[in-house]
Amino acid sequence: MKDFIFRKLAMSTCKACMRGYLRTFVGDLHQLSISSRSKPTHGVSRRSTRSYTSFAAKEKLKPDLSGHRNKVGDGPTSNTNARREWIESRGVRPAWKEKAGVASSIDRETAQELKHLQDPLKLADFIRKKLQKDNFEDAQKFVRAASKHSQCVVSWNHLISWQLSKGSLNAALKTYNEMKKRAQFPDGHTYSIIFNGCSMHPSPDHALGKALPIYHSMSSEKSPIKPTVVHVNALLKLCARALNTEALLAIVAEMPSKGVGSPNNLTYTTVFNALRFFATGGMRDTLTPMLKRQNSEKAMLEARHIWVEITKRWAQGDIFLDEELVSAFGRLLLQGGRRDIDDILSLIEQTMNIPRQVPRLGTVARKAVDPLASTPKLSPGTEGETTSDSPVLEQPNGDPQQEIAVADLFQPVKAPTSPGQRRGVFAKPGQNSLSLVLEALLELKLKEAAQKYWQVFTTQHNVQPDLENFHAYLRILRVARASNEATNVLQRIPMQDLKYSTFRIAMAACRRDKLNRNAFANGGRLLDLMQTALREPDIPFLEDYLELAITAPAYSKKASSSGKSDWSKLEQGKQIQRALERLNPSLLNLKAMLHFEDPLLAEKTPHERNKLVDSILSLTRRMISSYDLLVHKAFVPRDFHRALKEQRGKLSAFVARHKILKNAEQDRSKWKGDNALNWSADALAVIASPEAIPSFEVSEKDTPPITLPKKRGFATKARSQIQTPTMQPSVAEVRRSKKRGAINEIRTETAAFNEKDIIQLSNEAARDLNFKEQKAAA
Repeated sequence: MKDFIFRKLAMSTCKACMRGYLRTFVGDLHQLSISSRSKPTHGVSRRSTRSYTSFAAKEKLKPDLSGHRNKVGDGPTSNTNARREWIESRGVRPAWKEKAGVASSIDRETAQELKHLQDPLKLADFIRKKLQKDNFEDAQKFVRAASKHSQCVVSWNHLISWQLSKGSLNAALKTYNEMKKRAQFPDGHTYSIIFNGCSMHPSPDHALGKALPIYHSMSSEKSPIKPTVVHVNALLKLCARALNTEALLAIVAEMPSKGVGSPNNLTYTTVFNALRFFATGGMRDTLTPMLKRQNSEKAMLEARHIWVEITKRWAQGDIFLDEELVSAFGRLLLQGGRRDIDDILSLIEQTMNIPRQVPRLGTVARKAVDPLASTPKLSPGTEGETTSDSPVLEQPNGDPQQEIAVADLFQPVKAPTSPGQRRGVFAKPGQNSLSLVLEALLELKLKEAAQKYWQVFTTQHNVQPDLENFHAYLRILRVARASNEATNVLQRIPMQDLKYSTFRIAMAACRRDKLNRNAFANGGRLLDLMQTALREPDIPFLEDYLELAITAPAYSKKASSSGKSDWSKLEQGKQIQRALERLNPSLLNLKAMLHFEDPLLAEKTPHERNKLVDSILSLTRRMISSYDLLVHKAFVPRDFHRALKEQRGKLSAFVARHKILKNAEQDRSKWKGDNALNWSADALAVIASPEAIPSFEVSEKDTPPITLPKKRGFATKARSQIQTPTMQPSVAEVRRSKKRGAINEIRTETAAFNEKDIIQLSNEAARDLNFKEQKAAA
């Protein structure tokens, strides 16, 4: 074969024939240079016109990727075509070949865009903007096209993050697998996105089953990306939401004690929060009290073992301790018994260097301060059981020599000798830790210790209390019946932070401290502050203030022979009368809010508006009862009875108007097929309106006919009355006319209704009255 080819080359002088022979032997080498000189040898030229690629010429000639046109005489052979197709299918081309163009599956616009997105950073920004417009299909098309020429892992991460944000976990994992198939290797941020997205999935159990295999694949020896503490923290959060404490503790146990993958403060915070939720149980938990108690004890024991490890690493400087970690462990202890709650104060002393303001539970000094110290409160569900004064923690191996006493858990950690390092050793106190201490002291009922801790946190450590801290402190003062301190604390709260609940807690403290002679005065200070701070008066607070005036004893200003002032009936009446006078402006504001259609009233739902009207009426009835108490119990002299009765009459008229309109609204709702009572703005204005308007005439056609019962003597009497219209009116007719006059008086006060509604209501009242009179006469 070689001899034949060389013989042909020697005989051929044509350039095209020479190139064809060479391609047949060495392949497609377009760089080979052949001399263009030719000789006029007709015989050889005639023989060289034969094409040795005639079988390939039958197929459609493919375009040359090098940019040269194909000629009939220099087309590639079948071996060259097969080799080129194989190279292109593998995605690898020789260096001397030009780069292949964009795949045929990509349209021209996408190809033009990709020319300007060669930088992976620009491509990632372009994909992120596409996803912000929820254009996922176009973004995915661009990323797939760019993956053939460059590494664009960040763009793939954007796609996975967008799908997880929409709750499409299966689609995100499908994109993750496609990313690996396209030779785009995931990085650490890819796994962080997947684990964080799984932790926020609505179905944590399903997400945990998908995330654990990925985590185990990362932990294998062949994995290029090893799990870090960031990945573990996200996975622990998912385990906590799925209430899978076994998987959570197993993952923590596999973490190394030192290095990049060692647990940090966020890891332990997540573990403590998960154990606390496991101990308390969910709102829809169906566990029995015994199982809940066992879960609580198991969580407490496991948390104390973990805290031993934390203190060891903290003393060695391997972990940073912050307020969030301390508060998480403290709130878990808050779910235990009295001793667990007392350990919170030792925890604060150990981690924040704040000395205990009360002796430890079980000591002699504690019994002198706290009478309840001798009878410790047991854990939930442990009534009738006894607990030792020094509980211990058993190690997993059961060695009694390695048992750790509870008191040893909170031993002070030795601080470094350098003053610069001493500041960073202890956790910085804040609002969270202050709230934790106050809740613990509320359970222990220690008011003096709460005052000391409040001063230490707010003055020495410059902690700015928030509204929840103030509420927790007010609750302690309420239990301790300290109305003076509660009023002083309320005055230190910023005016813009005051809420309804704040005033209610403080007023409850005054009511519990009603035996204090200054309790009513403190309630008056709270009322002044409430009228200044709140735009709308709080009705429960006003009711509590009136109740305080009635129940708090008032003493005579003159001292008795024993040197003590006695309770005085007149002083009690003055106190109640003073409270009623103080409540009148607030009641007028509530009526004005209804009458002038306050914007806040329009934002309320019909149920809220009905509730508001009912609460106003409840306050009014309480005030009426107070006026009756003053008059009937002789708390005031007789000279004041007339004025008090006038005030009472105004309030009674207000309640009567509401009662009539409420019945009318109920009837109207029944006619319309409405089961609920929805107060309209007109009805609310009529309730609060003290004025009256002229009544409208009621036409006879609007009055429905009355059907009389068929009884002996009744029809004859009614017929005789109809036939003799000039006779004198009977006693029943006179009574009927008086009642109709009362109806007209009521009708004149419905100013906000239109004429049609007034006529309808009047006809209903007249119809009911006629029916009752006819029934009584029968």
